[in-house]
Amino acid sequence: STLAGADADVKGRAVEGMGFAKEAKGDLDGALAHFKELESIDVRGFKELGMYHQARIHLAKSDKEKAKELLKTVREKLTAGGTSEKLSSYLEAVVDTALRELDPSAVPAQMPLGGGPKGSTLTPEELQRLIEQAKKKAPGGQ
Repeated sequence: STLAGADADVKGRAVEGMGFAKEAKGDLDGALAHFKELESIDVRGFKELGMYHQARIHLAKSDKEKAKELLKTVREKLTAGGTSEKLSSYLEAVVDTALRELDPSAVPAQMPLGGGPKGSTLTPEELQRLIEQAKKKAPGGQ
């Protein structure tokens, strides 16, 4: 469209949408072609997004090695920087999850909920102390 010709971001989202539509119809090769096109759009983050979607399609086609190769490449690019922060945090999460399922040794271990080496095993006393600290730091803290 004229708009897609004038705005690369619009073009990228349209191409991504066409890939999703082909995927939903079961045309994995067609979806893969659109996601390869997405990879070539010159907008920050679309290369990595296109590669991530390609990896998903390769997984759907049972090509785990190609999927893992693409996911590792995306992860390397994301950790090197260069994508928007919002897109990067989303992609990092989904890429790490997918890689962890394919090859747990490919990504660092996931931090347990609770955020520390003890995970979510805070004692009631530790939890209370943290609550008190948070109250003191809050505006108008007690």
